[in-house]
Amino acid sequence: MKVYSFGLETAPTILLLPGTCCDWKGNFGKVIPLLSDTFHVLCVSYDGFDKTEHTEFSAMLDEIADSMPYELYRDLNGGISLLPQLKVHPKALNNDLFILGEYIRNSLGNAIVFYYGSINRVYGSLDNEEYRKKLVEILHHEVRHHNEYLAGCDDLGIFDRNQIDDYLRKHRK
Repeated sequence: MKVYSFGLETAPTILLLPGTCCDWKGNFGKVIPLLSDTFHVLCVSYDGFDKTEHTEFSAMLDEIADSMPYELYRDLNGGISLLPQLKVHPKALNNDLFILGEYIRNSLGNAIVFYYGSINRVYGSLDNEEYRKKLVEILHHEVRHHNEYLAGCDDLGIFDRNQIDDYLRKHRK
């Protein structure tokens, strides 16, 4: 058995138990995003009935990464990592803005990080085909950050900052 966690841990907790031999996502996938705006949602997943297990996510991500031209990964010496956490953006006003992936440059090198908890929070209710499309978009976005850095430009970084500014303007009204 596995327990998925959504929303802020400091909010009141609600526990969701799917029916016997049922998939948690099929039972609760559409209501979890709504509930997690107000509650810390814990959802039980029974062994053998979880269609979105972390291992499936990892395999899907590996397949997507392997399908892209290897040259796009030059100097990505930190590789692509998958972390389990939900990561709230530091500029989020209501803990409603999540970091799905990040391009990281530091003294250890260049890397792309995916945040499984964030991705599952935002896209967890999608079917596998749509979920996969979102993973492709996220990887393309982060690989573009990497390649723009190598080329000495930051057009996508400017675009991202403008999106954050738009979010702040809309939510401060």
